[in-house]
Amino acid sequence: MYAIAVCAARSCRRTVLGASPASAQRDIEASLLAVVRQHAEHLQTASPTRADHDVASTVALLPANNRTLVPLSETSRDAFTSRLRARLASYPVPQAETSTPFDDATALAAGPNGMDTMMFLGCAACRGHCCTRGGTHAFLSADGLRAIAARETDGDTGHALEALYTRHLPVTHYENSCVFHGELGCTLPRTLRSDTCNRYLCGELAVLRRQLERGPELGAVVGAATWSGLERIAVLDARGVTDVPIHSTT
Repeated sequence: MYAIAVCAARSCRRTVLGASPASAQRDIEASLLAVVRQHAEHLQTASPTRADHDVASTVALLPANNRTLVPLSETSRDAFTSRLRARLASYPVPQAETSTPFDDATALAAGPNGMDTMMFLGCAACRGHCCTRGGTHAFLSADGLRAIAARETDGDTGHALEALYTRHLPVTHYENSCVFHGELGCTLPRTLRSDTCNRYLCGELAVLRRQLERGPELGAVVGAATWSGLERIAVLDARGVTDVPIHSTT
């Protein structure tokens, strides 16, 4: 199901989309969203259970991570620990102590529920497109690392903190993505993730959240797409994320 034959390179998009790339992109997104909506309507007709929950009324188009899983190299592992040390060394402890918004480890360990659960299901359908920018820094700030060290390693920001993080590095991760971006999502527990990772919602997920505010139990049908077209369609509901083969509903 393709909208336009174009690779992800900016120069390629500029050549194909012409003088008004933003307008062309909106047209592409609208056409892809229309396809997702058609799938949702088909699913609702075919499934009485889903029809009861009116899933088809909530439809969203998310960016898709379609990168390949590759072994996490020793170079990337070393780069992560080097950047962790450099960040702590470059940003000394501030004169005035600052608090962290994630200082309640118990609350974080309990996990998300309700609306937040639906947002995490949306991320699962997308498979972490925004995580691809995490590189070897994982968005971890010096202040955030010190707050985590205070909670997890008795304030040790040296070997103990490095060991805490490196033991969560996966064997494989998505190519050219965050070192912690594994096949099943982030390999870090939420208590060790950056403030950015714990709070960020892409624009598409923010739209989905607004749609679901009337009741997250209703669920949603989401499409995950690249520039070239739809990669997958999934149903988000109380059962979790259910991938739907695109050809099965056409």
